[in-house]
Amino acid sequence: DGDPGVRRDAVWAVEQMAGHEAAWLLRLKARLGDKPEVTGQVFESLLRLEGKSSVSFVAAFLKSVDERIAEEAALTLGASRLPEALETLKAAWEKSGNGVLGPVLLRSISASRLDDAFEFLLAIVREGRPAEAQDALRALEIHRDSEDIRQRTEEALARMSRKS
Repeated sequence: DGDPGVRRDAVWAVEQMAGHEAAWLLRLKARLGDKPEVTGQVFESLLRLEGKSSVSFVAAFLKSVDERIAEEAALTLGASRLPEALETLKAAWEKSGNGVLGPVLLRSISASRLDDAFEFLLAIVREGRPAEAQDALRALEIHRDSEDIRQRTEEALARMSRKS
């Protein structure tokens, strides 16, 4: 079908079938490619079906030449809230040199809502280069309603200003 919404729904339907066959079909769909939003649904479905065993498969798409596919992979890994996905995102950010995908990786890390993710971002705020610190602060903004995260961010900013 030409409508990406229909294809996303088809991916979701395959996920509902569960089992190894569904996972294999979804992996094939990811490799064949599609619109970013459809491929993102494939990643999400795989992570729900297989959990941590699909993290490395989805992570391989962080190196996609299509920036939108790489972003979908990053955002889906973060949303999975799997510790293995967080470690993968942190390693990808370290290798990225804070390039084009860097801010997306930081937002994905933040979206995981894991305490290790917050510590990683706050360390960047305290110790990172100014551009990295700004990207980490933007990534933490999604938690502005959390008193704990806001307080921890303010403490990191105070330590950063003393360092300068």
